[in-house]
Amino acid sequence: MEDKDSKNSDFLFNNSKRILYKKGQLILRVEDAISGVYYIKKGYVRQFLISKEGKELTTSIFKPLDIFPLFWIVGEDISRYNFEALTSVEVLRASRGKILEYLRNDPDFFLKLISRLINRLDAFNERIKYMVFNSAGEKVASMLVLLADRFGKKKKGGIFIQVPLTHKDIASLLGITRETVSMEMKKLEEKGIYVCRKHYILIKKNNLLKKAAQLAL
Repeated sequence: MEDKDSKNSDFLFNNSKRILYKKGQLILRVEDAISGVYYIKKGYVRQFLISKEGKELTTSIFKPLDIFPLFWIVGEDISRYNFEALTSVEVLRASRGKILEYLRNDPDFFLKLISRLINRLDAFNERIKYMVFNSAGEKVASMLVLLADRFGKKKKGGIFIQVPLTHKDIASLLGITRETVSMEMKKLEEKGIYVCRKHYILIKKNNLLKKAAQLAL
């Protein structure tokens, strides 16, 4: 299904403006006027909020073939989130008029976009549950499980999470301190559950990771 979605998106964004962003560059800020919908060709983008105290909370990470911000399609003109390039990013940007015209002619693709929104909402609700009820170690392990499910690729040595993530990035996803994440990640690493090279994580013992997260196997 992803291949078909890719073809639909490639057609939808055909002749759209191509934009490149460097790692760490902001694509949209809260309250920026939104000038179009972005389709990720290469790289990863994070969606986040900043509290009054300056604390960041990452609410979603987008990967190649994802489209953002979807809420703009249905009429919101101002961004409710910040969007930042986690890596070097290549996007295509299309106007609302072009998107709406295409969706009217292809209701199946529209339903797929709605399904993506629902899936992301479900994933966010799961994260909220972990953030409220789990211990620090369970939170970190649970987040690694979610990241492996969404961004993981099976390799000979285990599951390779294809998006580079620092301990600060993981802390932002969980709403806890970087120091706490570093401490819990070290415990998992010492058990041989994962290895990390240049911020890329390879899950070597997925069953043990799920046990650490208190998830059903």
